[in-house]
Amino acid sequence: MGVLPRTLLLFATGALVACQSPPDNAEAPHELASAAVVVATPVRGSLPRKVVAWGQASAGTAYQQAVSVPAEASLASLAIGAGEHVHASQPLGTVSLSGSARLAVVQATTSLRTATESLARATRLKRDALVTDEQVAQATKAVEDARVALAALPAVDARGRATLRSPVDGSVASIAVSPGQVVPAGTTLLSITPSAQHDVVAGVEPRRARSVAPGMPVILSPVDGGDGMAGKVVAIGDGIDSQTRLVPVRITAERAPMAGSAWRAEITVATATGWVVPSDALVEDRGGRWVFQVRNGKAHRVQVDVLARQGDHVAVSGDIDPAAPLVVAGAPQLAEGMVLATSEGGK
Repeated sequence: MGVLPRTLLLFATGALVACQSPPDNAEAPHELASAAVVVATPVRGSLPRKVVAWGQASAGTAYQQAVSVPAEASLASLAIGAGEHVHASQPLGTVSLSGSARLAVVQATTSLRTATESLARATRLKRDALVTDEQVAQATKAVEDARVALAALPAVDARGRATLRSPVDGSVASIAVSPGQVVPAGTTLLSITPSAQHDVVAGVEPRRARSVAPGMPVILSPVDGGDGMAGKVVAIGDGIDSQTRLVPVRITAERAPMAGSAWRAEITVATATGWVVPSDALVEDRGGRWVFQVRNGKAHRVQVDVLARQGDHVAVSGDIDPAAPLVVAGAPQLAEGMVLATSEGGK
């Protein structure tokens, strides 16, 4: 992109050329009225080669955080629904522990109380030199072990119910159980997607998907308007989606997009180096793509291949003469061999 300012400057200072009909007594290959064209010196440069994809912000399962209970329980109540926004530590519902799980909580609570009392007694006896330092250390470790065991179990109320809380700010991605359903310890009851972890999942045409790879830079533009943002490809599917017939590409953005919002993604897959010309310099027809140069005072058509497009410019390859002025405006009205005259006495 560093060559574009120079290219634009050349276009702005290009010579104005008149396309004239030859005199009546001259042999002219074309009978055309006068027309104005603008020429500039051909300039080489680089443009990014891009693949365009369309998609929407979606939460990936890799980012979701599970809400579970470390004991056998049944879902007693739910205070939220799928898709709702929640805050960290917000109550989501309650579970009722099974009989065996409640007994485990009671036993762990009793063990901690007993270990704490034993440590207090050992500490008093140590002051009277009736127990050793090793015995106090053993009593201290017993308290720590009992605390760890109790912490691994859910805190319950008098009815044996535990409150489910959201681990993060985010949205409820899924609810895996129904009220009254009994589940084993550690079963995922709900999944929460953190607010800052929404990616854009876009679809790429299969013929272009092979050029896309993780790590490639992306420019994201909201379909509904607004500020765009940068991102990068983090994953690409290895198959075609059966519904969209496109290859899914996951893009992480520099800012968290709103879930469900639609985006246009420009993925830079390579850099094309060639002759950088304005789009108006390019003439396209069924025979191919062309640009015109001025050689010996006449229009000369040069066939080119388009390597990349960006904004109002294209990078092309072809047999372009770097010393011959390039027509950058007015090219569609020209034909091979048309006589040109320039007020600057150019070619």
